[in-house]
Amino acid sequence: MDNGNGLCQVTISIGEDVREQNRLLNTMDDDFDSSKGLLMSTMKRLGIHLALGQLPEYADSRLPSEIITT
Repeated sequence: MDNGNGLCQVTISIGEDVREQNRLLNTMDDDFDSSKGLLMSTMKRLGIHLALGQLPEYADSRLPSEIITT
């Protein structure tokens, strides 16, 4: 009967670990989605500035010179 209790405890422990890992993965997925949204927004604004030929003043010091079109 002792082997049955040990197996039950291992099974419970594995289940708890799997739930914790899934929670962490979901949190990480949310973080990646948030980062993706911020990056897409930044790229859209940069694209607008490039299309208009109007980069912000700080762009000269932050972007490689071959990207700057003005």
